[in-house]
Amino acid sequence: MIKKFLILIFGIFFFSGCTEKLPKLSKTEKISQERISLYLVQQFPSSYKGQEVFWGGKIISCSNKEKLTLFEVLEFALDREGNFKEEMVSEGRFVAETSDFLDCAVYTPGKFITVKGIVEGIREGRIEERPYKFPVIKALKINLVGNTPAKSLKEKDTLGDRCSGWHPWVYPCWEKSW
Repeated sequence: MIKKFLILIFGIFFFSGCTEKLPKLSKTEKISQERISLYLVQQFPSSYKGQEVFWGGKIISCSNKEKLTLFEVLEFALDREGNFKEEMVSEGRFVAETSDFLDCAVYTPGKFITVKGIVEGIREGRIEERPYKFPVIKALKINLVGNTPAKSLKEKDTLGDRCSGWHPWVYPCWEKSW
């Protein structure tokens, strides 16, 4: 009887090291499974007007107007948790506007932001001399990420995230745990 109990306990400890961690979604802001892409808004702006989006990207420009702060942002894809994907794929640029005063000395070109907001429509503009249709987002929330997305700062680990916690029963993680 004791032998069976010890085998059961050993089995539980042995197999607990084999489990993988599932990504945790933010409790305050869950990203919708059906993502509205920048490309779709550019092509069919009237279909998406009033829809909520969650986009992110690199600040190209920031300007403070009398009652608005405007950002031109080069969009980069986000994952389900709202982190930048490692591939750094872009569908184009968008404009985010907020009635909050956000200092352009802090939100400088080259830094990354995420924007949760409502699609307002399209604004005709230019990228240098080329005409461009900018989707306009009325920002509900803007988060400053920094100079580079957090995931791209992460060291490439051949073991992935399996060793992020200490599991003495998982062989490849032993070296990291000592």
